[in-house]
Amino acid sequence: GDKPDEMGVALDVVDLGVDHNGNPFKARLIAAGDNHSCAVGAAGGVKCWGQGSSGQLGNGDNSPVGDKPDEMGVALDVVDLGVNRDGNPFEATEVAAGSNHSCAVGDAGGVKCWGAGSSGQLGNGDNSAVGDKPDEMGVALDVVDLGVNRDGNPFKARSVTAGDNHSCAMDAAGDVKCWGAGSAGQLGTGNTSAVGDEPDEMGVALDVVDLGVDRDGNPFKARSVTAGDHHSCAMDAAGDVKCWGVGSYGQLGNGDKLSVGSKPGEMGVALDAVDLGVDGDGNAFEATEVAAGRFHSCAMGAAGGVKCWGRGSAGQLGTGNT
Repeated sequence: GDKPDEMGVALDVVDLGVDHNGNPFKARLIAAGDNHSCAVGAAGGVKCWGQGSSGQLGNGDNSPVGDKPDEMGVALDVVDLGVNRDGNPFEATEVAAGSNHSCAVGDAGGVKCWGAGSSGQLGNGDNSAVGDKPDEMGVALDVVDLGVNRDGNPFKARSVTAGDNHSCAMDAAGDVKCWGAGSAGQLGTGNTSAVGDEPDEMGVALDVVDLGVDRDGNPFKARSVTAGDHHSCAMDAAGDVKCWGVGSYGQLGNGDKLSVGSKPGEMGVALDAVDLGVDGDGNAFEATEVAAGRFHSCAMGAAGGVKCWGRGSAGQLGTGNT
């Protein structure tokens, strides 16, 4: 894609081989990290390829996959995700790719993460990499202990997202929990400590991110969550977006360059929704999806429009300038 005549008919479909049932692997969802890619198949299996230096491919070594002939197709194994919390095979419904780690949500609401764990982004209580050596995946790969939601019920994830060195999950009740690096407030904990790299930081010790209230004054219940390099954003059913973490380029959309979520009193009712103005029809811009890049964020509206904010050095905001 960096030279003429490499796209179009010259661009082949990635050969993902077969699923765990021996049928052609048909991707249902995909995710892209810094230098690796993952796909979830219709049968619930996950396959990852690209850079594997930290075990982010989950194949038991740290070699790249997909940069040489004969590494894809039937040679590309389904990631062994073992069993879910009920003891049944872990069938993924979603996958996320961070800088050097990957996470998947299972059909029972459990989350499993593998790859680099230097900041606790795997949520396993230490800072070791997982998936770069034999016998670290499969039944050895524990479900991340996400404790309970704000109602006191077991936190069952519906989606997961992965940033540079942090991860966030959202449940069906609209609660969000984040773990990993917290240096810029991207976990929304009110401090800069990492979470998940030491024992006793997960489970009931892992608080729900306090996202304050929605436009009607009710508790803000997330409908989707996304993680950039060092910031996170959530969107609710009314189409409002709230962002926290590093704000050095305006990626939080709050009118300054300060970080949010790294000090007490910055979350909750103090966390305002991003002012997205109006859509192309002059109606209030109501987001239906939000995405976070390294230093910028974008939202898609109900009318199909897109608005982006944050760093524009490479034209990533689509504003016609830098």
